[in-house]
Amino acid sequence: MKLEKLTTFVSGSPEFRIKESEDPSAPVYRIYDQNDFDSDFNQVEKSDNKSKTIKTEDQVVTTKKGDIIFSLLSGKATRVSSCHKNYLIPRNFIKLIPKSNLDSNYLVYVLNQSPYIRKQLFKNLQGTAIHLYRISELKQLDIGILPKIDKQILVGKIYFQAIHLKALKQKVADFEYQATLRTMEEILS
Repeated sequence: MKLEKLTTFVSGSPEFRIKESEDPSAPVYRIYDQNDFDSDFNQVEKSDNKSKTIKTEDQVVTTKKGDIIFSLLSGKATRVSSCHKNYLIPRNFIKLIPKSNLDSNYLVYVLNQSPYIRKQLFKNLQGTAIHLYRISELKQLDIGILPKIDKQILVGKIYFQAIHLKALKQKVADFEYQATLRTMEEILS
């Protein structure tokens, strides 16, 4: 089954077309970037918030907690965390809104982990140094036969728990490494 039949696609706002406002009452938006995406994917909040901001009265596409975002740069999907809600989604991201028969966490799992999907995405990369995925490619992805919704929910939940566990283990390993370096510095001083 084609992804376009299971999902609504919302393109991010083209930044170059957004008119910045001088009006003090105009809303200020943080711009969702690849660092925010990576933070959401790993389910680890970043310690600094260096996202670029823009003040505008234009209608823009924004995030809300739980939105599924696909990066046209990395070819990966993630779920937006609460710390990135109300961010402006730029043009290099697509918001995916699954229809009722598709669990959003399962959709992220399939887009990121299915060898069948990865093969479809990578077939357009041959001979290209830098590739920007296109919404038309996403719409034409064949995701096959969907399992029953209860199985989708279970697989999606397990997938996000595994990602979170992996990120926590990496964080512990990084802390242990830093502690080891400090111990060596103390020995040498």
